[in-house]
Amino acid sequence: MAHLLKQGDHGGAGATGFWHATKLKAKGHLFRLVSLTPQKAIAITSLPVPATVRFVLARHLDRFGYQRSAKAALKAIPLTRYPARLQTRAALIIGGMGPDDDVEQLMADICDRVCDAPEAGVWRELLSWYSDYSTLPDADRFAAIERLAALHFPNGGSAFRRDVAISKARVAVRQSVNIHFDILELLPAFPEDPKRLAQLYPFVKPLRICGYSAEATEILTALKTVDRKRYLHEMLRNFPGLVDSSEIQVPKNAKEQVNLLFAMFSMAGLSAEHRGIFQDIISAIQASFPDERLKNRHRILKLLTKLGLQEEAIECLNRADNPKNETLMSARSLRAWERYYAYDFSGAASEFEKIVLEAPKQPDALDGFRFSLARCGKSMSEIYDRIVDLVGTPRVDSEANVWRHFEQGSFDELGRHYRKGSRWKALDEYLGQRMIRTWPTDLRADKSLLFIADQGVGDEIRQYRFYKELTRVFGTVHATCDPRLKQLLEFNFPEITFHPVWRTRLGLTDRVHRIDNRIKGFSGALYNILSEDIRPLLDSVDYVANHFSLIAAEAEENLKLPTKIAAITSPQVETYKKGGKGLRVGVVWRSSLFRGARRLMYLSVEALEPLVKIDGVEFHCIQHGLTPEEKAFCDANGLVVPQGIDLYDDFDAMAAYISSMDLVIGISTVPAELAAALGVPVWFMGFSPENLNLRTLGGTTEQDQLTPNAIVIGPENRDFNRPPQECIADNVRVVCQRLLKETQR
Repeated sequence: MAHLLKQGDHGGAGATGFWHATKLKAKGHLFRLVSLTPQKAIAITSLPVPATVRFVLARHLDRFGYQRSAKAALKAIPLTRYPARLQTRAALIIGGMGPDDDVEQLMADICDRVCDAPEAGVWRELLSWYSDYSTLPDADRFAAIERLAALHFPNGGSAFRRDVAISKARVAVRQSVNIHFDILELLPAFPEDPKRLAQLYPFVKPLRICGYSAEATEILTALKTVDRKRYLHEMLRNFPGLVDSSEIQVPKNAKEQVNLLFAMFSMAGLSAEHRGIFQDIISAIQASFPDERLKNRHRILKLLTKLGLQEEAIECLNRADNPKNETLMSARSLRAWERYYAYDFSGAASEFEKIVLEAPKQPDALDGFRFSLARCGKSMSEIYDRIVDLVGTPRVDSEANVWRHFEQGSFDELGRHYRKGSRWKALDEYLGQRMIRTWPTDLRADKSLLFIADQGVGDEIRQYRFYKELTRVFGTVHATCDPRLKQLLEFNFPEITFHPVWRTRLGLTDRVHRIDNRIKGFSGALYNILSEDIRPLLDSVDYVANHFSLIAAEAEENLKLPTKIAAITSPQVETYKKGGKGLRVGVVWRSSLFRGARRLMYLSVEALEPLVKIDGVEFHCIQHGLTPEEKAFCDANGLVVPQGIDLYDDFDAMAAYISSMDLVIGISTVPAELAAALGVPVWFMGFSPENLNLRTLGGTTEQDQLTPNAIVIGPENRDFNRPPQECIADNVRVVCQRLLKETQR
């Protein structure tokens, strides 16, 4: 490439050689060429290259995550200078970085052009742009999308295939704008011919999450007769509990391995056998990685990172036989994470910033940027402002925005933001004035309320302190709950009628087969927290609320609750007696989900060794899902592991057991939140900026701002720009000192 960049004035024979060499790269198997790195492509686009070559190089950059450079390369010349067949695609690449006034107008002009003169396949990409990026009001976005969908069909194929393609676009639009809709009204009539019915497989997931599991399985039954491989993948993604593990075979093709890995991710926790299959797929992907084209390597790294398998992705890069081309944005992000894990937080932040600036759609880089800057001493407000400078204002319910409000303690603002965010928007619009936005201060004994529990089980438990307030204000109260908690809740709140709804989370979807009969007419996050059984209540009660209504009211001082209360009690509180003298202390160190960035907020049990060796304290393990190594540590260090209690599913026995503790120490996860709700004092360990600052108003108080009966104890030295092990050891030392004082009382 160096000799190409020294061709002189790019005229005459030198220019001919330059263009010839560049066109060979552009027209050849571009993604097999390790030599054409993004940096070299950027260098070429800085020259007065022809429009066709400029477009090919920009597309090359865009596909590998260099969106800013791709946009700059294309905008270096007027769009009209590109061949007509490339103008629309060039505009789509420009728009992929995100909208502004110029881009919105550009896309509107392209929409007019495409509607007047169809371009094969382009209308689908334009639909995606309006769904994913446009900032126009929903009605305007929807009008543009409906216009495109109505006027354009794929070239060739049957009328049924055209109907399927149009329906797919319309469903995607409804889901993206997050409005209430009936998906069956958008689909073609189900044909009797199994081969044609199988063509509706793209709608299996939308049907399932919109409450039509029976229709989804009807399509899958037809698909099984015509394409067993795709049938298996769709079953794994949607109904994994119905798949026999003997049907799962690790394919030899890397693309199929990646597809199967994504489908299998929800099953890895079902059994040791399933975990073994999952690991076999990862091993196969790692073995095939070096021989894959650059484009496929990028895809593999992105998927592994998305699933929280960063270590496995880094292993791919570090293989001895891996081609040493690490200019892919996915590879650069992983190398930045390596710097983070090597405790070079400043260097990692600098690398992540470059990646975020170039590729704002690289979510793991945005996470890394946030975690790195926090380690460098930046507050979440400063981090949020920097993210705004780099990529523009994120959505209202983005993690950076939520964390900023947590650190500031602005929960009233957080509550308002959540109602505008993707989780609640459709329901908020559907219910109108019946959705509570400001918690009422007047009594409404003649009115009924449906309280919706959402997010994780720990978040639900944390809100039990509000439940007496529900029945104080309203005469009739219904509430959804995790089914495992129903009996405990009915004992504590007999005035409330509880309705169990299974929920799940990515990586803990061993219960996915129970996620059926979901509420119809909604998609997105609501399918996970509401079932069709709740529909009559949703339509009949006077008001509907979620816990953010109450958090906002408390923050605005319309609602005042004590911070040290026992929200619930165990009906079996006397079941577990103290077995010895001294304090009885429960310890917990991680959540069930500890992959990817989440693990940065958790401990290893070995880190607690100085704590559990304190004399005069009876330590109990209340950690669920113990690994064999963790169990061995507990046995070797005298931690009591309860027998006959399922600390993941049996909340009645768990509540009775935890009620017998004098104190719980560890991190915020279900057993600790349950302890706090039961009135047991909880010490959370603030060994990282996230564990400390987000719950203590930036470290200005020990009182936990979210969990009653809890404090957050930080390390003596609040400089987190140290190796995490030092921060953890410092934190454990402080906790040990505090606990020793408790034993002397």
